[in-house]
Amino acid sequence: MTQDLMEVKRKKIKTGQLSPSKIEGCPVFTPNKLNDNLIKSLSLVGSECLSEDFHNHQLGKTFEPYFCKFFAGNNSLVEDIADIPIETLYLWYDAKIAKTSQVKFIVKNAIRFNNLLQEIRNSDALTINKLIKWNKLALPKKAQYGIRRNKMLVGNPKKVSYAFYAPDKEVLIELCEDAINFVNSNKTSALNTALISMMQFFFIHPFYDANGRMFRALSIVLLQKEFGLINAFLLNLYLKNINREGYYFSQKFYRAGNLESIVNYHKRAIKWANKSALILKTLLDDYLNLTKQKNLNDKNYSQIIVKIKNNTTQELDTNIFKLHGTKGINAIYINTALLNVINQFDYYLRFELRACMLQNNM
Repeated sequence: MTQDLMEVKRKKIKTGQLSPSKIEGCPVFTPNKLNDNLIKSLSLVGSECLSEDFHNHQLGKTFEPYFCKFFAGNNSLVEDIADIPIETLYLWYDAKIAKTSQVKFIVKNAIRFNNLLQEIRNSDALTINKLIKWNKLALPKKAQYGIRRNKMLVGNPKKVSYAFYAPDKEVLIELCEDAINFVNSNKTSALNTALISMMQFFFIHPFYDANGRMFRALSIVLLQKEFGLINAFLLNLYLKNINREGYYFSQKFYRAGNLESIVNYHKRAIKWANKSALILKTLLDDYLNLTKQKNLNDKNYSQIIVKIKNNTTQELDTNIFKLHGTKGINAIYINTALLNVINQFDYYLRFELRACMLQNNM
C-alpha cells in the first residue's frame, strides 16, 4: 500500500489517535529527546511512593505463581482465565495435575513469565541484545521475534479511541537506545525509572509481539529491588488489569501534550497498590498468627500444613499444596489457611476491577 493510500485510510477512521504526538520534541516519536527536563516533568515526588511494608516479606515468593497468572496473557483477570480456581492453578503449577487445556495454557504462560523475571533479575546493565534475547524467551514457539520491520498499529481504532501507530522502523533502534540509556543512567528513583521506561517502551512497541509482557517484567524487577516483590506485582497489576482503560487514556492524553494526565494516573496506581498491600498484609498477618492460636498437630495436617523447627516450635508452611509419597502412592495435602487468604484477596481484586470498570464507563 502506498503512503498516499495509507493517509486516505487513516482519514476514514473516525476514532483512534493516529497522528504523531503534539508534544514538542516528544520522545515517543523523536530519538534523543528523552531529556532531563521531560524526565523531571514525568517524575513523581518522594511522598508519592510505594509502601515498604512488604519489602522482602517471607511470603512474597509463595505468591509469585498467583501474581504471574495475571501477567501471562491479555485480559487474564476479566475472561475465563480469571475463573480458574486458585487450587487448580497451584495444583498444576506444583503437582502437574488437573491438566485441562485452559489451565495448561495459563500456567505455562505464567511459568514463562516467571522465567522471564528470573532472566532479567540475573542481568546487569540493559542492552538492545538483551531485549532481543528476552523477546525470544517470551515467544519460544514463534519463529518471528526481535525488532519489527513492519508498521505497527497498537489497538483497534474501530473499537477504542486511544489506538495509535507506533514509531516507524527507521527510528526504533535509536528510540530503544534512548530508553535503555535512561534505565542504565539512574537519573531518578527506581519508581520513576520503572514507570517512565515502561511507558516509553510501550509507545515504541519495538517487537512483533510480547512488548507488554517484556517491559512489565522489566518494571517488576526494577521495583522489586527497592520495594519487594509483592509491591512490584501490585503496582503492575493496577496498570495491567485493574485500571487498564485508565492507563491507555492517560497515555492518549500524554501523546496529545498533556503530561499531567499520566502523572496523576501513576499517583492513583501507587495509592491503590499501597491500599491493596495493606489489605493483603493484614490477611497474611492473620495467617501467620494462626500458630499462636491453635494447637497444630498431625491430626489436622491436611488442613493446615505445619513445619517443625528445632523440635520445639511450629510454623505454618508457606506452600499451598504439598505432594507426599507413601510406598509409591502420592497424597496431596492442602494448606487451607493460606488458600483462604489467596481466595479472599482474589475476591477483593474482582471487586476492585468491577469498580474501576464502572467508574471508567460513567
